[in-house]
Amino acid sequence: DSCGEPWLALPLVYMLREQGTFADYGHQSAAHSIQDFVSELPGGEAGYLHLTADFLRALYTARASENATYFVDKTPRYYKILPELKRMFPDSPALFLLRNPLGVFGSIINFVDGDLRYLPMWESDWLEGHAKISDAVASEEYFHLVRFESLVSEPHHEVKTIIEKLGLSFDPALVDEVA
Repeated sequence: DSCGEPWLALPLVYMLREQGTFADYGHQSAAHSIQDFVSELPGGEAGYLHLTADFLRALYTARASENATYFVDKTPRYYKILPELKRMFPDSPALFLLRNPLGVFGSIINFVDGDLRYLPMWESDWLEGHAKISDAVASEEYFHLVRFESLVSEPHHEVKTIIEKLGLSFDPALVDEVA
């Protein structure tokens, strides 16, 4: 099961970071207090991430349909918290759907109806996102790379690989049903 891009894990991880969050309550002061609180939890930060993962699982379960086995959170900016996600969900497969940057750029231009004033919204994605995902995929078996162009041109092969990575049985009819 899935929904749009819920972004749920980002603020839960960023609570521990002094930088990267802007809030009218004074996030740096809050981060210091939260870090102090977390340091006293059983397991410290690892304990916090474990409890946060439990919280996210509960939210995903509540949001998912009754018979869902998996919940797919497809928030693009999770590249900012990859180490924490790996620690939170060490047994969950992480799949990256990568697309040619020019295709992504075209999609963004289409999304903003050609208004280039909106491009700075995606600046960090361009400057750090591709590199962080590439580094993660190159260095860890935890992450599995799926190329968008391959998914479009060879859907049976790519979907079969994804299904097998999830430990499920592949049914070719599933691809034909979606295509």
